[in-house]
Amino acid sequence: MPSGGERPHVLLIDDEPCILSSVARVLEYSGYRVSTASSGEQAVALAARETFHAVMCDLRMPGLSGVALCERLWEANPELRGRLVVVSGDLGSPDIPELIARAGIPSLAKPFGKADLLRVLRATA
Repeated sequence: MPSGGERPHVLLIDDEPCILSSVARVLEYSGYRVSTASSGEQAVALAARETFHAVMCDLRMPGLSGVALCERLWEANPELRGRLVVVSGDLGSPDIPELIARAGIPSLAKPFGKADLLRVLRATA
């Protein structure tokens, strides 16, 4: 967490509105400032113009593939390279373990609980 009382800013990306709102609410109650994106394109635009301490990114959304979305986020804001957490209900898909290993990023399997969410995020932000 940042020092000096600053609330860490997290970008939360998911195409499922109920997940987006419930996870954002948990993070806000836990002391984070949260921006949300429901598409890869929206997330890349936010990452290009704002500073985030961490990004939580669902990998299975319409449009950009999970790998392509991560690459585009890193292009938009290279500082995010070590601050990304991938989230998916399908972490066993062939492209995801390769992305996780290559980029050295943590993952969180859906469904997840509050304790796991905060543990992974604190290790990243």
